[in-house]
Amino acid sequence: MVPASVVKVQVALEAETSFVEGRLDPCERVTLSAADRTPGPVGMSLFNGDAVLSWRDVVVLMLIISDNHTTDALLRRVGVDALIATAMRLGLTGTAIESDLRTMLDSIGQDGSVTRMPPAGRRVECPARRTSTSTCSCSKSRWKSANA
Repeated sequence: MVPASVVKVQVALEAETSFVEGRLDPCERVTLSAADRTPGPVGMSLFNGDAVLSWRDVVVLMLIISDNHTTDALLRRVGVDALIATAMRLGLTGTAIESDLRTMLDSIGQDGSVTRMPPAGRRVECPARRTSTSTCSCSKSRWKSANA
């Protein structure tokens, strides 16, 4: 099962815990590069250039608009192992986080239902709906980038 945006609550919990325990400064500035953006229909994936934000603002974007790129930045900073340890400490034994969202999204296409993820900010044509969107949620059809 793919956890989708539910995992962002756990990432936020770990980030906030790191703030309180002093392992992460919420005011520290971080540059989120345009070159390695995680795909998504909102937020940072639509920005053209690099963005400089505080870790606190990264958490806010992740939660209020479900931003994938900020989630991956936080996951890289706090570490998947820390999320797993927190899940175990809280008794969330059915929770499995194996990778960042970019890796997870890339793996979804490996089942043959999707040919590839579109580059960040690209519109895609959804054959099931015959519309152009930032993402296609078709589970049984293939789609291609309208800008390719």
